[in-house]
Amino acid sequence: CTSSSSSQSILSLDLGRPLRPTDLPQPVPFTAFKSNFTITLSSGIEQDVATGVVKQINNFDNPTRDDVRAHFAVLSSAVKRSSIEQMLELLQSYNDWDDDPDTVDGMTSHEMFVDSPELYQSKESIKFRDVNPEFVPARKELRRKLTEIMSPYLDQVITPMVHARYPDACTDKGPGRTCTPCYSLIRKYKHGQRQSHAMHHDAHALVTVVVSLSDYDINYRGGLYVSTGFGQREFMALNKGDAVMHQASLLHGVQVYDVKDNPTETERWSWILWYKDSSTCEDDYGYEWFRECAGEGDALCQHFHATKVGATPGISNDEASRRVLELNMEAADGGSGISAVKIARAYLGQLPSALPYDVRRAMEYYMKAVMVGNPDGHYGMSQMLLKGVESEYTAQSSMMQLKAWQDELVKQAVDHLEIAAYAGHAFSMFNL
Repeated sequence: CTSSSSSQSILSLDLGRPLRPTDLPQPVPFTAFKSNFTITLSSGIEQDVATGVVKQINNFDNPTRDDVRAHFAVLSSAVKRSSIEQMLELLQSYNDWDDDPDTVDGMTSHEMFVDSPELYQSKESIKFRDVNPEFVPARKELRRKLTEIMSPYLDQVITPMVHARYPDACTDKGPGRTCTPCYSLIRKYKHGQRQSHAMHHDAHALVTVVVSLSDYDINYRGGLYVSTGFGQREFMALNKGDAVMHQASLLHGVQVYDVKDNPTETERWSWILWYKDSSTCEDDYGYEWFRECAGEGDALCQHFHATKVGATPGISNDEASRRVLELNMEAADGGSGISAVKIARAYLGQLPSALPYDVRRAMEYYMKAVMVGNPDGHYGMSQMLLKGVESEYTAQSSMMQLKAWQDELVKQAVDHLEIAAYAGHAFSMFNL
């Protein structure tokens, strides 16, 4: 269960046989909502809301530390179905979707930005089809039509709800600091194409909103899931027009399962919004977002602040590097599996840092991640164990090399891969 009552991470599957694809858990909808209410927004519109909580860091073995939780809200029918159908008619007739690697997992993106500060600018970071004259005219027209449909909901429902739910972050910072939907994009998942988006945090956004353009159990199963920091997932059973709202603290991802009656017709569309605390979207205040809670010892905030501290005005490169390392080590010691994995990789020279190459220390930090149930920690341990077997048997005879698979370290590596795969870790599934 991914509600706040979750207890411990999975350290063993104990199946008594190899893990099979049919053993992987089927999607379980999230039902442990904490409250349901109706709010009257500043626009005068009444919106039904359900709120949920998911544990991100579980300090079950350290009673001196509080557990770290992430909160989210689900807005029922935030966008009318008639408007969704208009959007889908436009989207399903368009074929030139972005196919660059996704920044989270490297999968083909299958997306298009409807709005962003960088649209049509000739920068290396811009999507190819947003600067290529062959695609720009059709994209501009599609964006214009989509914006006509989307804008009333942004102005009257979604943005007022963001401001109402996060007043400290979005409306109380003074002139020019009101939360604004700086990025708006459409993403599609389809049978035989992309059906997953690896587990991640949206640390680049102060608030994220995901609006479903598809119906659960009709167009798709699974979809958007929320996750504990120790690999337990439950899915948001979203229908057309429903929206999920959360901040960076929420660990989440996407896994679209085929609908049972007609799997080849499986399709999930979503409209994603990333808010920043800049009225013009030109200024980036990310270095402020997690500074206070990181200073209070929140391990998740320390992890996030490590990704932002380098942008602090006036900070030198050397000081930024020192703070990044310091914050990640503090976060790892505080139960952040993500930071523990980063430190392990730094000790192996896989991430730039001042740390020396040290296999033993890398193993220690991977074990920190494993003990809090982080799937990347299990994956990292499996790679280190297999690398050790490879090193040991490479210099031996070909007859001995044929027996390498019987080594106890191989069994341990497979155990780690199975635990991570059970938690939805795609690279572990591939390795198995």
